[in-house]
Amino acid sequence: KNGSLIAALYEAHAAGIKRNTQGFEAVKKCPELCLVQVPVQHGKEDLTIYRDASQRVLNELVSYIKRATGSASVSEENIEKIRIKKASIDKIYIDMISTALDMAKKIIFQREEVTPNMVVRRRRIQ
Repeated sequence: KNGSLIAALYEAHAAGIKRNTQGFEAVKKCPELCLVQVPVQHGKEDLTIYRDASQRVLNELVSYIKRATGSASVSEENIEKIRIKKASIDKIYIDMISTALDMAKKIIFQREEVTPNMVVRRRRIQ
């Protein structure tokens, strides 16, 4: 009733609703907003179920990325360079630049029928 929001969807952000906005203020700004009370333990919110769900989603993402990049013949070295940062309970950043570059090189080499070694040799000769 008097609590504040622990998370807000992007659509709510567009209406000016952010994390820590009081519930009643959020409903004033966006009457169709649906507020959900999180479990409470010892007078404080208990985010355990949300943290657990967030970790399960993160684990699935990592597993999927490794399977997908492995099937795309991305080198093990570049798969290991994938950086995953959990920014909050509902936000994850994934940096796959090495993997993307590796995949792009393979596509280019397939189209031009050249190998990475041929490209290296050309650069050294010039």
